[in-house]
Amino acid sequence: MASSSRTVRFMKWGSIPAGLVLSSLLIWHASYAAFSDTTENPGNSWQAGQVEITDDDAGTAMFDAKELAPGDTGTNDIVTTYSGTLDAATRLYGEDEATTQDLAQYIDLKIVAGSGADASTVYTGTLADFAADHSDFASGIDLGRAEGGSDASTPYTFTYTLSADAPDSAQGGTARIGFTWEAQSVSK
Repeated sequence: MASSSRTVRFMKWGSIPAGLVLSSLLIWHASYAAFSDTTENPGNSWQAGQVEITDDDAGTAMFDAKELAPGDTGTNDIVTTYSGTLDAATRLYGEDEATTQDLAQYIDLKIVAGSGADASTVYTGTLADFAADHSDFASGIDLGRAEGGSDASTPYTFTYTLSADAPDSAQGGTARIGFTWEAQSVSK
């Protein structure tokens, strides 16, 4: 009977670790036997919009007027197109203004935006005043808001006249300016 008491003791003490191992396996298996679900939001990406304004002058000046006499006048048209994808504020200003014999103060300038019934005068004054008052985006003539994705075109008519009151001291004088349309993105 000695061997049967040893067997009983072995089974008694051996059953405890076996029970612990069996319990651990059951708990481990049960923790993986649950319902589950997921959701995801794949493929996130970002792309910046664009501000793009062009004109139809093909890189040439609107005016190259020579041998002007008091009272002479000239007109030229240019069309700008906003094709950016963002809404933008648009303005017109002058750059690289230069004059000799103060000729710019005797050149009267009129700028009309639009055509027909939609036409409106955006500037009337001298070339010298235009250059002094509208020399960058901040001081430029406000042409309104361009809507992103609209591919909107606007015609402008520029008319100059050498004042009939230009003095003899303006003879041989020169005036030069670059007209710049600028668009800057704005929040919707």
